[in-house]
Amino acid sequence: MRILSHYYSIGHSAQCARKSGLVHQLYTISSGDQSRSSRKLLNFQTLVTDLTGLAIANASLLDEGTAAAEAMTLSVNALPMARQKKPGKYFVVSSLCHPQTIAVLESRANGFGINIEVGDILADDCAIVKKQGENLIGVLAQYPDTEGGRL
Repeated sequence: MRILSHYYSIGHSAQCARKSGLVHQLYTISSGDQSRSSRKLLNFQTLVTDLTGLAIANASLLDEGTAAAEAMTLSVNALPMARQKKPGKYFVVSSLCHPQTIAVLESRANGFGINIEVGDILADDCAIVKKQGENLIGVLAQYPDTEGGRL
């Protein structure tokens, strides 16, 4: 298991983590490295918003499933407060996403009152997406998909 030290404050005792036997390797990241990473993420997010014309973008150093769940919650937070509190919110996920990503999304969605609809997002002229209507809060497609295909 590898832990990046940015989860700890700089100067936190890495020895405690090593002695506990829970950590095999500990990579330390200086505050300068953290700053460069943050700048790169911000530049990437800005590039995505500029290219797509979307109001928001998300860039993450998290694992794939957690990053997808973060994007899902970001889409909820971008809604007006009245829609955030409205029941029956749907997040549509391509059935060609990795199973572990779908599992993380389903787990995280429970806490936010979000329904996950998994299916073929391109079938029948995107019928699964259009079916959600006003209840749709987002769509997740993976590229390349879990079978190596491309949309």
